[in-house]
Amino acid sequence: MVHPRHFITSMIAENPDKPGLFSRPAVQVTLLVVALYLGMGYDTEPTYWTSMIVSYAVAAAIILIQSRRQTTAEKQPLLKTLFPKSVWLHPSTIQDFVMTILTFGITLHLLQVLLISQGSMIMPIWMALENYAITQIQTAPPIPVIVIYVIAAMAMSDLFYYVSHRLTHVIPILWEFHKVHHSAEVLTPLTVYRIHPVDLWLNQSFRNVGSGIVSGIFFYLYPSSASLLIIATAHTGMILSYFVLANLRHSHLWISFGPALEHVFISPAQHQIHHSTTPRHFNKNYGSMFSLWDWMFGSLYVTRGKEDISVGLGKASDANVYRSTWKMLVVPVMKFGRFVMGPPRKKSVEKTD
Repeated sequence: MVHPRHFITSMIAENPDKPGLFSRPAVQVTLLVVALYLGMGYDTEPTYWTSMIVSYAVAAAIILIQSRRQTTAEKQPLLKTLFPKSVWLHPSTIQDFVMTILTFGITLHLLQVLLISQGSMIMPIWMALENYAITQIQTAPPIPVIVIYVIAAMAMSDLFYYVSHRLTHVIPILWEFHKVHHSAEVLTPLTVYRIHPVDLWLNQSFRNVGSGIVSGIFFYLYPSSASLLIIATAHTGMILSYFVLANLRHSHLWISFGPALEHVFISPAQHQIHHSTTPRHFNKNYGSMFSLWDWMFGSLYVTRGKEDISVGLGKASDANVYRSTWKMLVVPVMKFGRFVMGPPRKKSVEKTD
């Protein structure tokens, strides 16, 4: 009888020397369809189907414009350029499919219970302002106020994400969880869901704290228009994600915004630099949407031409561990447990005469 642990491991862990269940084309196609269905089905996610269509349409236009300067021998069919098999059927991408299904099927439901929510920040801010007897405004906020709120909420959310992201790179025990995301050896839009639940919890909690502070102030000032402000932020955030091609940050497509704009917004090329295994690219471009924070805090890397990069953990001694979906979920937790428990105590030996 097969031990349950060995059965689960054989299901979700790929061994390059022993092709497993995920090596079968029918299974890979099924995982791809399920992962895309989940990723593209939620309008709050960056991989929502309209965003994906817009991003890839822009990428197609850029490729066609660039191809005018190429010789006939250099040109490749557009679909092959956008969706190469070497990327979309790479073992790392198959792991992304599985992690996407796990993230939507389990992790996001758990986070609803465990997450530090915006609401948990709004009420303390509201009560603090109430103590100062600041006058509330019962009319709808004018357009300039809505604009200020939207910019402030997105900026604070992004700033707090920048802080959490940078912490996961500089604090060794947090890096063990974030390493799961960086273990991707090729990038696709679904790589955004290749993230350990603990890492996702930390990032989203920080984001909620940032936006919650801003929301608490504005919701108190305009208590009857809280829903209007929320809708304005959501729609603006979606439009801005189209503008900065958020989906293509995790992709093989090199799209740069140029030095000037890359001091404000993170381009797909800049985030690919963040995933690079080249030492000069380490600890650069932590921002999610805005690169202003990287510029302010000295971690900005601006692209000045196409760079040939590889992504993943490179020659790290434990890189092979993260080629197993099972291990990438369990190993960081085990390392955290050892960190909390401390080094094992040495047994004392009693001396006898």
